[in-house]
Amino acid sequence: MLKFIKKWYFIFVPVLVTVLALILKIVRYGAVDDILMYNIANSYDFNSHSELLMFINIDIGYLLKFLYKIIPALNWFSLVYLIFFNLAFVIYHKLIQKHEASPAFNVILAGIQFYLIMRISFTVNAFLLAGAGMLWFIEYVDKPDKKNVKHVIFSAVLFILAFSMRNNSTLYCVLLVFIPILVFAIIKKRNA
Repeated sequence: MLKFIKKWYFIFVPVLVTVLALILKIVRYGAVDDILMYNIANSYDFNSHSELLMFINIDIGYLLKFLYKIIPALNWFSLVYLIFFNLAFVIYHKLIQKHEASPAFNVILAGIQFYLIMRISFTVNAFLLAGAGMLWFIEYVDKPDKKNVKHVIFSAVLFILAFSMRNNSTLYCVLLVFIPILVFAIIKKRNA
């Protein structure tokens, strides 16, 4: 059992943090924009679920409208937020596991997740997904193996999701994360 947990903790930790936050009832939307989109998606402002969520790309709106048609009783808007949120943190924990980093990094990351989930927003989700996509891309792009193509495609999917959630946050993430990483990679390559 311990081997199983050790192997799959990168999934368990983010899910457990989310479940704990839900049990403690501290999950809140971070901005009025999120509440407005929640009301639109859940048909509180209209007679039917709408894909026109104002601040999120219409692709996400179509996805939510489709999900509401399948099972209208579920709060798909919040569920999709939490799925995207957890997906990003699963990737971060997986990369920590892959590089056999100190367990302290997992604790810090779980703390960050717990803090962010208290004010979850589409902007934070987009930034987290973009960061996860960039780190996943950087992890696999330079390895000349045909199997790594699926990882590069997965990172592209994360970017598309991030861009669909909030394109500005995705671009900020690229500037804040990718450029410094690129500079360090160039320095490392010159010194090699």
